[in-house]
Amino acid sequence: DLTAGAQLTVVPGVVAQLELTPEEAALVAGTTHQFQVKAFNAQRSPLEVRPTWTVTNDVGTIDASGLFTATKAGGGEVGVTVEGTTARARVTVTAGELATLRLSPERVVVQAGEEVQVQASGHDATGNLVPIAPTWRLTANLGELDPAGVFRAQHAGQGRIRAEVDTRPVVAEIPVEVVPAALHRIEVQPQTLTLSAGEELPFTATGSDAFGNTIPITPRWELTADLGTISATGT
Repeated sequence: DLTAGAQLTVVPGVVAQLELTPEEAALVAGTTHQFQVKAFNAQRSPLEVRPTWTVTNDVGTIDASGLFTATKAGGGEVGVTVEGTTARARVTVTAGELATLRLSPERVVVQAGEEVQVQASGHDATGNLVPIAPTWRLTANLGELDPAGVFRAQHAGQGRIRAEVDTRPVVAEIPVEVVPAALHRIEVQPQTLTLSAGEELPFTATGSDAFGNTIPITPRWELTADLGTISATGT
């Protein structure tokens, strides 16, 4: 009838298995998802652990609690490691709704008669590309802007090229300036004149390009017959 005893202490043991849930997640950029990890020893007893989290391919970020924030569209993995044991979950991130438009180039300066292609790209709140079909507009009568974003300059002046997306209230603009082309024509006023000897009259000369844009000129005046004299200013 004698009994003997011994003090026994059981320690948790090392991590033998990790369970990461969910094993796969699909998110829209800008949203979050909570990942959970459970650790077990070789006898499937749960363990209290402090996991280390990682994300591949820069598809997002994850904090110490396993809260994943999606940022970059694409595929990657969320990894969790405890005492050398690692579990992974597949993550797919898609672009969010259109938030901004970006135009290229950022400014247009062209001569009348030239043309330039303006490009528009759509982006969500985290910078991912979003497919768009923009509508193009000119804020001033400077030329023609076709549906593909090709601007053909005609009239000298300043304005803006605007891209709009009707499905969402998103607009972007860039400044545009059209300068006259090369001198194409000189017009003299008056074009016909009858004077009495001793009278005088000033002539004016106006330069323009092939599109009718006015070009400042400093003309040189001369007479084709010995009818009188004409000054350097056209009188």
